[in-house]
Amino acid sequence: MVNLDEIADKIKFNPEFFMRGDNLKESEKNVIDKRDTWVVSLVNSLGKNDLKNIGGSFIPLEMNHYKHIQKDEWFCKEKYLLGLNLGRTPNSIEVINDAEENSNMERYRLCYTLEYPHKIAFNMVAYNKYRNDTDFFLANASILHRVRYPYFELICCNTLLITK
Repeated sequence: MVNLDEIADKIKFNPEFFMRGDNLKESEKNVIDKRDTWVVSLVNSLGKNDLKNIGGSFIPLEMNHYKHIQKDEWFCKEKYLLGLNLGRTPNSIEVINDAEENSNMERYRLCYTLEYPHKIAFNMVAYNKYRNDTDFFLANASILHRVRYPYFELICCNTLLITK
């Protein structure tokens, strides 16, 4: 399992690893927008505990949007990829079981955070507990983003707006 220091080294010395999605299967690359390859690659490089801890640090501001994207995009891709592995169309239970087994709900939250940071705030209870890991994730996402997007600043501002 890759640790956060190894990810940081890879981002510093070989960011193309994430841009190309070297840790992704071809079938995964085929269902994501090429511009988002680094997002999925970065999220997929995290271990299960990191996915859970970092993902728990974020809350969606618009739950209807979050659920819509989850249902209409994420689960469709999940179903497609699982169907490739099974050689048939999976049923709903199989899709949910696969998502749980592969921590895809946690992966989704982090991908959503990087795709829609203007719709995310910090869950301060979890963020305070996992601040170092969460800040690491956002800082490295900013490095990999093509225009050095200020993830931390935007999410922090969103958090301040909802806590007033």
